[in-house]
Amino acid sequence: MMRFRKFSNLVSFSGTIFLLAGLWAGPGWAEDRSTGEETVQEFNSKIKALYQEGRYSEALPVAQKLMRLEARLSSPDDSQRAATLFLLGELNRKLGRYLEAEPMYKRALQMQESVRGPDHPDVAMTVNSLALLYFHLQRYKDSETLYYRSLKIWEKVHGPDHLNVAAALNNLARLYEAQKEYDKAKPLYQRVLKILKKTRGPNDPNVAAALNNLALLYQHAQRPDSVEPLYQKALRIYEQSLQPDHPNVATTLNNLGEFYLVKGEFFKAEPLLLRALEIREKNLGPNHPYVAHSLDTLANLYKDIGRFDRAEPLFRRALQIREGILGPEHPDVAHSLEGLARYYMDLGQEEKAKPLWERSLNIRKKVQGPEHPDVVQTLKGMAELYHDAGRTEVANNLYYTAMSLQNKSRGP
Repeated sequence: MMRFRKFSNLVSFSGTIFLLAGLWAGPGWAEDRSTGEETVQEFNSKIKALYQEGRYSEALPVAQKLMRLEARLSSPDDSQRAATLFLLGELNRKLGRYLEAEPMYKRALQMQESVRGPDHPDVAMTVNSLALLYFHLQRYKDSETLYYRSLKIWEKVHGPDHLNVAAALNNLARLYEAQKEYDKAKPLYQRVLKILKKTRGPNDPNVAAALNNLALLYQHAQRPDSVEPLYQKALRIYEQSLQPDHPNVATTLNNLGEFYLVKGEFFKAEPLLLRALEIREKNLGPNHPYVAHSLDTLANLYKDIGRFDRAEPLFRRALQIREGILGPEHPDVAHSLEGLARYYMDLGQEEKAKPLWERSLNIRKKVQGPEHPDVVQTLKGMAELYHDAGRTEVANNLYYTAMSLQNKSRGP
């Protein structure tokens, strides 16, 4: 059986840079209404600070408390309640609690459509986030439908060259990229780049982000000759327009490092990955999910070059961060468990790997569903484990189960 490496995906395509403006700027967040203990604005400030630091598990109970207090108001504001529901959806999604996130988004959307109408920008924001949730669940058809709806709203409200239109196009491109429909993704990324150059100028950081995303597409599409120049150009723009330790610089450095790592150019990869880690620790703190991603990539590098003494503590620290920030049952925790399991398999320590694979499988089945494509990959990894341990019958059964699920998901 062939082994494979699967890099960490913090929000699917963790190396993709592009955030929709407006999460904290919606009209529901601006009003300073007293709840009897703290104002909505004070709660919002707390949640915003925790969210931006990646401390989602700490932000969630604050948002839940805000929701309870809003329910006790004598004259509840449906716009504000919708905004809080939307934020609860965002936090649950970030924490991998997809089943909890979906009804929050849907309730927020229902309120927004009732209060604002079906074509309001707030509606587009919630529709976009629900599409992203379905993207994580690999419900691609549902995701595509919603992404197109948010795109049409933003084009109608803002015109074809607005930043949010570019963001919606970017999300659609990511969706097609995830399905390996690279020919559909490429023109969307190129339109994003054209919009940003037109509206922001050729040396704007958003242009660098678009170049980063296009490079990542070429990386996934196995077009290596196009990758490095785009990453280098993105880095040059960042160096001119941002501080050298900006988090977006770290993302592109990490992406370029991963590109070299996959090519086996380890000595080019290491300094880039180390610098990316340093920037992220400095700006985001030592326990941010992006720090865990950097640690994961570095651990893979050291594993690949046989520096096992350096790899294991990095794998373990990445796992510890994700468990602390995201909780013990997040898909990224499952991914960390699998990385550590593969490390032990490379050392021939199958008994240490086995409980890690089993825990990962349990997480994925519970959080993502028993037929999710990531469950298929985990079953294949477990089959490889038992094959290496000489338990061929168990390995074959696991592999047969994985392939049956895979074929079922493809349909007739």
